[in-house]
Amino acid sequence: MRAQAAGMKLVARTFHGFGNSILNEKGRLGGVAFSDEDEFRRFIAAYVTSLLEAGDQQLIGFFTKLLVPFRNHEQFKTMNDFAAFHRALSRTLSDHRVKSHGELIIANYLFSRGADFDYEAIYKGKDRTDWHRPDFTVRKDAGQSVFIEYWGVDGKGQTAPFIDQASYTLDMGRKRRTHASNGTTLIELTYQDLRDGVLVERLECELTRHAIEAHWRSPAELAQAENARVTARGSHGYVSPSLLMHVLGGSRQLTCVPCRHGSARCRVPRDLCASLGELERLALPDFAEMIHGAADFLESGEVAFDFDHVLVDEYQDLSADRRRLLDSMRKEKLNVSIFCVGDDWQSINCFAGADVNIMRASVRRTRSRGIFKLGETHRFAQDLADAAEHFVRKNPSQIRKSIKSTRPPGSGPSLVRSSRHLYLVTCPFGSDLGCSSHRHQPK
Repeated sequence: MRAQAAGMKLVARTFHGFGNSILNEKGRLGGVAFSDEDEFRRFIAAYVTSLLEAGDQQLIGFFTKLLVPFRNHEQFKTMNDFAAFHRALSRTLSDHRVKSHGELIIANYLFSRGADFDYEAIYKGKDRTDWHRPDFTVRKDAGQSVFIEYWGVDGKGQTAPFIDQASYTLDMGRKRRTHASNGTTLIELTYQDLRDGVLVERLECELTRHAIEAHWRSPAELAQAENARVTARGSHGYVSPSLLMHVLGGSRQLTCVPCRHGSARCRVPRDLCASLGELERLALPDFAEMIHGAADFLESGEVAFDFDHVLVDEYQDLSADRRRLLDSMRKEKLNVSIFCVGDDWQSINCFAGADVNIMRASVRRTRSRGIFKLGETHRFAQDLADAAEHFVRKNPSQIRKSIKSTRPPGSGPSLVRSSRHLYLVTCPFGSDLGCSSHRHQPK
């Protein structure tokens, strides 16, 4: 109201709203493509299916062999990390829940090859003590079976650090003796094969050597199996719409997305991202284009930026594309004043593309006219401010600051130390903050 009374033009918009206004000024169509994640997910799923049905060999290879990134046993710091990685493995194309990365690749390859196989079916030997569950049982055309064990050992026979080496080695020996005494064929593959990148090559060599005929499934059959798996689980297991949206917003040029490992696995996601040429067909911007398109027009001078002052709230949640839009304002109008308000201690939106390092870097920029530190809080008393400061400063990358409360002791939310030395935030009766009006009684 005061701005209007002073004759000042005041406009409040989101970044996307401002970007869209620039695009509209240049005659772009209103609206946005892929306005919600479900719409984007459906498009990606349909696109992947069309590639599979068309026989895209690179994509088929990605799904059957390269879907999961390889991790050395040494990369796992704890048994929980090791177990969590394997629990997160997707189900196979044959809809089995396997227990290791190597087993996932083997199962998908057997399925693609058209093999008649079971996962962890019971092996019944001559003696009851021979019974066990080999990883894979592959039936031959003549009615005989070949058994596959994927051993989790390296070239020196060592297991992962969290596995009982002695027990695992004894179990390997027992299974080998069982097959030898029963006259059955055992194919042995190892974690070392996976690490060396020859797991599929060795598997195919062994299958051929034991006369297991190949009946390769068509790309359409693989697509059907994948769609059935997706339908049963309710979501697409291979492409994260959120991730692709962030890639679009952060890099703009999809083909420039860096490949961390220089492997075939890294090339496929770039091809998937390139599918977003669909935007050209729709003649609509997506959320990333709203930002980058507006920045293009401002940087080229095709659109004038007629504001003298810009106030950015929640600066700690700025993303790379939004920073580019701010920079484009400076390029179009050198004397524009940009005032940013944020608190890196409240940065919780990294999952949505926010990069708190943008704020941290700007604090160190020499071109910044000034840094104003707001060190007072009116929300809670000093004991809670001190506890929060002590906790946040455990992260050395946080901007250093001290918080002082204007509230008298005992007012607003306070702290109670339990018998286990855990800080519990409570609100006293009569609190005006909308907190729960009860105190926690330590057990």
